[in-house]
Amino acid sequence: MFYTQFASASPRFIEYIQQTNLRLVSGMTKGSVRDNSGALSLSYAKADSHKLFQFMYHNDNCLSLTRKKLKLTSFVYKDRVGIITKS
Repeated sequence: MFYTQFASASPRFIEYIQQTNLRLVSGMTKGSVRDNSGALSLSYAKADSHKLFQFMYHNDNCLSLTRKKLKLTSFVYKDRVGIITKS
């Protein structure tokens, strides 16, 4: 199991990300928002992480942060080939 998380100290920013994902990414859930000692995190489970991956990195030429893209690409690949399984 893996999760995709967005973190911020701003509740307004977390709400903006959450609402934007719901509006732009087909079939998304609202995710889970948690307060971790002043920093909020918006988390999405595996199915929504796959949807975000397809939306955010739909082609090789899209604008992205290389380190973040490589990390999510690695998880998605490992899940597809069965390295990540349900526990």
